[in-house]
Amino acid sequence: MADTFQEVWGRVLLRAPNLGPKLAQDMVRNAFRKLAERRRWSWLVKQSQIIAPVAYTTGTVTVTLNSNIVTGVSTVWTSAMVGRQFRRGLLTPLYNIASVQSATQLTLDQVWGSTTAAAVTYQIYQAFFEMPSDFYQLISVYDPSQNWRLYLDADQQEINAFDAQRANSGNAYLVSFRDYSTSQVGVVASPVQVDGTGALGDEWGPV
Repeated sequence: MADTFQEVWGRVLLRAPNLGPKLAQDMVRNAFRKLAERRRWSWLVKQSQIIAPVAYTTGTVTVTLNSNIVTGVSTVWTSAMVGRQFRRGLLTPLYNIASVQSATQLTLDQVWGSTTAAAVTYQIYQAFFEMPSDFYQLISVYDPSQNWRLYLDADQQEINAFDAQRANSGNAYLVSFRDYSTSQVGVVASPVQVDGTGALGDEWGPV
């Protein structure tokens, strides 16, 4: 029968009683973490799937410079769209949907940085996926419908070099790590995507 956590740190405390319970527990946790990260143990490897909802394009929208409110006409937006990405054309970054007030109004996580436009087409889809809290790293991601493995070693800077507009859509061919921040300072005439520091959230997304 396997030893319990309490039994292990208890034996450490027997051999070094001056450590105290808290330090003995911390030492055991650190030792286990180092052991777990040493190789890809079978008991740590899990298989799952990323299922992206179908892109939503029904109706038209009005977006306003320096406002994070989007108004729709003939749209049927729901709370299930919170956390997905909103896009209007290719000249702006992807905006995250922070909340949905009604079938015809939603709020973006940042103010709209492009020119005001009315009755224009748009897309709502999911490009970023938050990993579980116990996630460590991706080992392999594949697309069974296309019979290929997605490339894992690209970062956001590399993607910016060959597809800064994120214009490619359809079949995913790579997965890249992304940290994001909703903070901003000042107003610019045209939005640009910035890589930097801020309030971080870990997400991965196929491109």
